[in-house]
Amino acid sequence: MWVEGPTQLDTPVLVFGFETEDLAFMMGVMMLSSFIFEGMAGVCTVTLCSGLVLRRLKRGRPPGALIHIAHQLELIRIPGVVKPRARRYSTSAAEDFD
Repeated sequence: MWVEGPTQLDTPVLVFGFETEDLAFMMGVMMLSSFIFEGMAGVCTVTLCSGLVLRRLKRGRPPGALIHIAHQLELIRIPGVVKPRARRYSTSAAEDFD
């Protein structure tokens, strides 16, 4: 018996249109804003606004693009990926460019 399978196997998992790291970011914003605002209205407003800004930033970019931009700006470090700063090498050990 033939069962219809998914046509794309490498699509990212989306929850309400957000990737998992986006949801983690929004949960962090929610937790931080709960320390600032007393009521639930302020927390929800800040969280929804951060979600809208995040969705706007991700529009037209491939999955994981914001993580690579944060790595390029040296905000986070991705294990196994070379540092984004250009390295200059010298034949002399006395010259230190870093």
